[in-house]
Amino acid sequence: MALECSRYFLTSLMLSLRQDSGKLKKEFTRFAFENMEEQVMEAEAAEMEAED
Repeated sequence: MALECSRYFLTSLMLSLRQDSGKLKKEFTRFAFENMEEQVMEAEAAEMEAED
């Protein structure tokens, strides 16, 4: 019985960790993409200023 409980606990722990890492990956990807978009906009603005 105790072995069965610990196996269940470990399985649920692993699943929740896997879901958390998926969420973290999505958040990080979104953050990196937004950051990249900002840098592209800044670079384009700098180019336009240089042309003027």
